[in-house]
Amino acid sequence: DVKFDATGLDKPARAIKGALIMTDLFGEEKFAIGWTIDNQISPGEAHTEKGSGFKYNQFKSDHQWVLSTELDNMKIKFRADHILYEDGTAREL
Repeated sequence: DVKFDATGLDKPARAIKGALIMTDLFGEEKFAIGWTIDNQISPGEAHTEKGSGFKYNQFKSDHQWVLSTELDNMKIKFRADHILYEDGTAREL
């Protein structure tokens, strides 16, 4: 499951497009996957997507890192690239 907190969102959003990024404990990016939150989310709210994942490829080193690394040894963040707001406006980041 993935939980997104709408920290820093200035008004209700209809959808947010960006990337889910996994890093090691030092903040070095190890794996990134394009991600779209296509449910309405308001400032200060949280949104959870259950059962999310990606298709594992045993020949990709970044996929191997995700499989072999304990969650306690990862940092996970979401980088928003584009926001569509409920009022019809949009914002590129």
